[in-house]
Amino acid sequence: MRKWLLYVLTGVIAIATAVNTCLIFQGINADNDMDIRIGNLENSVISIEQDISALQDDVVKLGQESVDDEIAALFSSLSEFSNTLSAQQTTLAGLADQLGKFQENLEGNNSAIASIQDEVRSLENSVTELQSQVIGLHENIALLQAHDQALKAAVEKVKPSVVMIQTLIPDVGYASGTGFVVDTRGYIVTNYHVIEDGTDITVFFNTGNSYGAYVVEADPQRDIAVIKLNTANTNFPIVILGSSSDSKIGEEVLAVGYPFIAEWPVFTRGIISGKARIFGFDWLQLDAAVNHGNSGGPLINIEGEVIGINTLGWVDYDIEGFSMAIPIDEVKQFIQNAVGG
Repeated sequence: MRKWLLYVLTGVIAIATAVNTCLIFQGINADNDMDIRIGNLENSVISIEQDISALQDDVVKLGQESVDDEIAALFSSLSEFSNTLSAQQTTLAGLADQLGKFQENLEGNNSAIASIQDEVRSLENSVTELQSQVIGLHENIALLQAHDQALKAAVEKVKPSVVMIQTLIPDVGYASGTGFVVDTRGYIVTNYHVIEDGTDITVFFNTGNSYGAYVVEADPQRDIAVIKLNTANTNFPIVILGSSSDSKIGEEVLAVGYPFIAEWPVFTRGIISGKARIFGFDWLQLDAAVNHGNSGGPLINIEGEVIGINTLGWVDYDIEGFSMAIPIDEVKQFIQNAVGG
């Protein structure tokens, strides 16, 4: 009887030992799994931090040239991501600490393992969502960078062809305005009021070259004129005439000219605010700054094409962002007739 009992006790002890050993190995495996997953999360957080740092650098570069609501919103989003990452890192540190304590007392901590696993899964989901949002920010910044490059390209495309026009008016003095070259032989479009009553016209390029000029054709009612440089040169840089009828309200535009004392072409950015009909003519209304001296300068789209001629700017009545440009489609035929093309 005793011998039989001894065998039974020995069997029970062996089974208990095997079960305990199995549980210990399960705990160790779970422990190792948690170590790996937490390590992966820490690496993901570090990677996201690096991405956000790079995004902030990109946004700063954009902001140095043009600060607008989109860039401010990106700064806000990046700050929120940074705060979220800090919270995630704090949570990860807490989990790592819990895991360390768990390693010290492995037996009987199955519930603790389950709790840590739930938190790790939650963090993995949060990190995945953050990574998706960072990808979205990369795409938004790429769009802004592409737009920024397009604006720069438009500026470089038209800048060599925009000129300052100085007109001597007897008993009055000099008046100045802007024009743009439309033919390689030196034909230039401007407003009629820029050269009205002038006896001497001088045209200045931003390269420093200057030429005398004379009036080829003018339309005082529509306030447009074509002048020709007194030169036989046939290699002047020209603008590309676009389509004002294809332009849309809300479309981004650049007004170019030589306002006030500026001896360099000045570009102001805005949108087409409306398409109006006043004084018996059609106009493009814009909110880009147009000042004295801008008259006759080109209004260009983001492709660098001329879609209008800056003409009217209400600057004497405390009115801002209310200027008018002649739609280029209305005067294309006049220009072609004057140039002879």
